[in-house]
Amino acid sequence: MASMPPVKYNLIQLQGGLDLVTPTLSLPPGVARESVNFEVSITGGYSRIPGYERFDGRPNPSDANYNLLTVASSASLVVGNTITNLTSTATGVIIAISDTTIVYTKAVGSFLAADGVYVSAVLKTTVVSLGGTVAADSSLAAQYLALAADNYRADIGAVPGSGPIRGVVFLHTTQQVFAWRNNAGGTAMVIYEDSTSGWTAVSLGFEMPFNTGTIELVDGNTITGQTSGAV
Repeated sequence: MASMPPVKYNLIQLQGGLDLVTPTLSLPPGVARESVNFEVSITGGYSRIPGYERFDGRPNPSDANYNLLTVASSASLVVGNTITNLTSTATGVIIAISDTTIVYTKAVGSFLAADGVYVSAVLKTTVVSLGGTVAADSSLAAQYLALAADNYRADIGAVPGSGPIRGVVFLHTTQQVFAWRNNAGGTAMVIYEDSTSGWTAVSLGFEMPFNTGTIELVDGNTITGQTSGAV
């Protein structure tokens, strides 16, 4: 009776980092020659890079979610519509439509059964029930989350101006991000800060030199021009 040859294993530890200089035949086992979205882990070996996303102070695309509505008819609705109820206390943006199921993101407030669904103040349909008639399995749920993230991502803008970003800092005390970039004409540098409406230019105030006076000016003083009346 013939016997099967024994199975032998050879363990190779993935370590050593990315080496593009040493000749391939001289590399020890486990050293990377090419990688995409991986980095050397601080605990050894390699790990996936967590990733990065656009940012300007508005909600992160990775935090996006979605809701489902069953409506009487979806014939007059299209992806991208902003839907509201009569009093606009509930709003959302449609990211997918499947038969009578509406998938929307950026939810503000909650729709209720029998609510009218309006687009630009025009009644389009009515809510039959909360939730959808399409079973959102893990694959479909992942697709809806990706569509919601895409919708959030489209809102996020680059730092205004021209040329490269000159610098970015995170101020821990206020949990704010500041970025420097030249203005559109490239003649001056502008500081921007993140906000709920995107990058906003930081007002740096004005400087007014003087060489004489009778009292010391301090923060909080209101000054008025004697001739111009400017405040």
